[in-house]
Amino acid sequence: MTDEVNQITATDAGNALSLDEEILRLSKLSRVEYQRERNGVAKRLGIRVTILDAEIAARQPKAENKSGQGREIKWVERKPWDEPVEGAVLIDDIISFFRRYVIMSEPDLMSVALWVLASYAFEEFFIFPRLLIKSP
Repeated sequence: MTDEVNQITATDAGNALSLDEEILRLSKLSRVEYQRERNGVAKRLGIRVTILDAEIAARQPKAENKSGQGREIKWVERKPWDEPVEGAVLIDDIISFFRRYVIMSEPDLMSVALWVLASYAFEEFFIFPRLLIKSP
């Protein structure tokens, strides 16, 4: 910001705030609170809302890159089930359950059963497929 812009003051309930003080105050607000105040403050300061938004964004702490390239991969230790599980029996039980309510071919039933099993660990996948079932 230029020195001229820094000289602008805003009157807020009788208190004169410099532009820097006003921007600092706004940068500490929640998004909702800032959204409610931004138009009035920009008008009072005599600047465009987009300029105010840019100044606020520059003063707010940078969020960590939560997804995408360069993010840290965190491995979570999973505790195994207390007793052994027979995978083939579990798949057969899931297939039997669906067979009671849905008419499907055997390969489709197997696909649904495998998708159901995978859905219990969907947070471990970077990309998880959607299950699309169309009825005739």
